[in-house]
Amino acid sequence: RRRDKIKAKFCDETDEPKLNLFSSGWRYLSTCEEYDLSLRRTKLGDNGVKRLMSQLGRKEYANGKRKGKLRVLNLQRQGITRRGAGYISRWLSADPLEVTAATAHVVDLDRIPTAASTSIFINLEGNPIGLLGFKDLQRAVDKARINGIKVVIVGGGGADDSPKKSNLDTQHVVKVGPVTYRRTRVAMEPWRLPVPIMKKILGEDRPFVRGLKVVSALCFGFAIGRATASMRLPYRLAIVRNDIR
Repeated sequence: RRRDKIKAKFCDETDEPKLNLFSSGWRYLSTCEEYDLSLRRTKLGDNGVKRLMSQLGRKEYANGKRKGKLRVLNLQRQGITRRGAGYISRWLSADPLEVTAATAHVVDLDRIPTAASTSIFINLEGNPIGLLGFKDLQRAVDKARINGIKVVIVGGGGADDSPKKSNLDTQHVVKVGPVTYRRTRVAMEPWRLPVPIMKKILGEDRPFVRGLKVVSALCFGFAIGRATASMRLPYRLAIVRNDIR
């Protein structure tokens, strides 16, 4: 009994719903607090992520008697691209289900159909989701927070983590008439969602950051000028305007 209780909280690839149990297989995942697929023998891929999200987003989770318990989802090195990131984004940004005649016996008002708890950590390290996939996840994290779910996602990976024998090789070739464009897939730096506040402030090529630096420089210069004026030094700092004609 003790072994089954621990298994119910920490799940792995052996707890995946079987193909012939799609109608009831989701119940095997409803008790999982941590779901680790990082040691899966074969990579999950985008299609596998789609099937997984359909199990973690069933309408039965919108019932108050079966609240989501999942707090950790580990999908390291599973060959997930931007398409798979889109499936995860749609799962995270799900809206509460409307109570209709078809769902009145299953759902409660203002309940979100998700197996996620009020806070969830998702590990996507080693998956080449690309910049567009990162943007999709960023919007989904913001939407989930509006719905009352605190989401933290970490990632970063290279082209070597993409599925083999697919159209996502390290070289992306586009032919336009006689012209051929080649683009090499490069590794993504480690990232975290939501983006830390300090990284937002210190980020590069942002209008807000550039304006903040200008204002800081003006305030610093004004403070130095006032200090030199109050100390009556033989010199002071000031902004001088020269009109050259």
